[in-house]
Amino acid sequence: PILCFDFFRLRGFSTGNGLVFFSSVAIFSLSAFCPLFIQGALGQTPAQLGIVMMFLSFGWSAGALYCGRRANRWGEKPFSLIGGVILLIGCVMAVRFSAATSLWTCAMALGLAGVGMGFTSIATLLVVQNAVDKKDLGVATSSHQFTRTLGGTVSIGICGSLVTARFSQVADALNAASLKGAIPPAVMDQIRQNFENFFRPDVQQQLASDAQAALHQAIGRCVIDVFWLALAASVVCLLFGFFLPPREPKQDR
Repeated sequence: PILCFDFFRLRGFSTGNGLVFFSSVAIFSLSAFCPLFIQGALGQTPAQLGIVMMFLSFGWSAGALYCGRRANRWGEKPFSLIGGVILLIGCVMAVRFSAATSLWTCAMALGLAGVGMGFTSIATLLVVQNAVDKKDLGVATSSHQFTRTLGGTVSIGICGSLVTARFSQVADALNAASLKGAIPPAVMDQIRQNFENFFRPDVQQQLASDAQAALHQAIGRCVIDVFWLALAASVVCLLFGFFLPPREPKQDR
């Protein structure tokens, strides 16, 4: 009663929503777990983290603004493809993060991913709207927003489970090897329940410097797995872009 399934027979409707779903999986995976990497693996402060994350918001806003002003002239499909490529580049940079990565590199990767998401979110919205009749514009617009939100929700759930499972494996390996006995069991249980507990001063006071360094590296390795998932989603997003229906560009009036 809310969404007519006949809409999915429309090429623009189905491919536009599919593209924005996978682009949302990629961008929300980065935005949700980059803070964990920057604080957990790089050991940066919350203030430095906030500055880096601003690049993603600024990039997203700038990309959406530019696409909104130029899509009518150049067409939606080119912007979707360009946005998919830029998002892919940002994800490629993210999977190459390491303990030696600078904050500027993190900011650049997030900024590029934000620009790519700005392009794809606006371009696919126009594609979905153009695929239906004027009387169905409200349904098409809400379906696009719902699909984008659904992509973010699914990605957070999958990535959270992935990081938790991987960290448990890495933590067990650390305790069984060089750090055996260095991390109190009660502290390890707190960190496993919630990664944010690792950044609490009272928890870090109970850890030796070598144990803290090992946990920083462990968190970094786990988050990189999430970035690989974001990279895979960005590849699928780009593939969807090739199947978008073309539209003749219009000149500005």
